[in-house]
Amino acid sequence: MRKFFKDFKAFISKGNILDMAVGVIIGSAFSAIINSLVNDILMPVIALMVNVQSLKELSITLHAESAPGAGDALTWNYGNFIAAIINFLLIALVLFCIIKAVMAANGFTHPKHGECITKQEYKKFRKEGKSKEEIKAINAQRVEEKKKADEEAKRVAFENSTEGLLKKAVELLERIEEKDNKDKENKKASK
Repeated sequence: MRKFFKDFKAFISKGNILDMAVGVIIGSAFSAIINSLVNDILMPVIALMVNVQSLKELSITLHAESAPGAGDALTWNYGNFIAAIINFLLIALVLFCIIKAVMAANGFTHPKHGECITKQEYKKFRKEGKSKEEIKAINAQRVEEKKKADEEAKRVAFENSTEGLLKKAVELLERIEEKDNKDKENKKASK
């Protein structure tokens, strides 16, 4: 039981858990803002365009008679669904913009100045007087070096893998067999 609480304490004290909790709280507050934007600002405008009091009133009556003991008729409330879709799209758009801004600030986006040149390096090169073409050439050289290094790493990994070792063994056996065949031919020719 002590181990359980010790593990739980280690889990809960991790920074990611606290960050996630803050994110959930901010997310719920943000959700209230988006709900208000959708329900109080956008929906009245859309309702005005389709000439209804509220978009949530849009529905199709599936069964006009109410079931025994029920107060309302059976309806398909597609207005609520449209409101939920608009809500989702707005939240997704805002979150996309926030994540994109945070990633750009942290340098996680694809660099504008080349695949292998950071923004700081680009600024440094420009201060040193290098032209954009020279910087592109440096980037191209780095890309080529990276490509060669990646290919070499893949080759070494393959050679050290079981499949690579088996391939080497097969090649070695083929060479031995080929040599044996040549030796047999030489013996026949010498007789």
